[in-house]
Amino acid sequence: MKKKWILIFVISLFAGIFVSCKSKQKAEKEIVIAVIPKVDNAIFDQVKVSAQQAAKELGIVLTWEAPSSVESKKQEELIDNLIHYKVDGILISCNDAVNIKSSINKALAAGIKVATFDSDVPTSGRIFYIGTDNKKAGKVCAQTMLNLYEQMNKKPDQVVILSGGMGANNMLERISGFRSVMNEKKHCWDSELI
Repeated sequence: MKKKWILIFVISLFAGIFVSCKSKQKAEKEIVIAVIPKVDNAIFDQVKVSAQQAAKELGIVLTWEAPSSVESKKQEELIDNLIHYKVDGILISCNDAVNIKSSINKALAAGIKVATFDSDVPTSGRIFYIGTDNKKAGKVCAQTMLNLYEQMNKKPDQVVILSGGMGANNMLERISGFRSVMNEKKHCWDSELI
């Protein structure tokens, strides 16, 4: 079932960019869409497989451009290269909403359609974002954790938040949602939030 939802998600992404790009393309030119995940990591493997399948079904060319680290510079370099190669569209899960904004806007200025998935850059000119309501996800996580502690009739001594790249908008929003619940419920527990 999860694979089916990922495929629907990826097809939706491609369809949005495909329709947007198709209106400006001549019939004989291949449409090239680049997908840039946050990093070359197994967590994005299913996205890659689904993207390849969707590209095949839509008759477009897909290029998968995975950076080797979560440094925003890596994604900026990839976008610069894609501008140089004049791809038609870019789908990106951004490592750093602040630092990658100018690269997205530069691609848009070059006539490339850009959309975000998983981790957004809402202040950029991207044409759309598709993904999770990350602040809500953080709230649900915190409330679930507190409920589990309550069921066990225990209170945490310390709560540690572990996450990936700290500049990624999805991580920042999840942490914000988590902290908001923890701060709101502070009177219920004496834990230190790290």
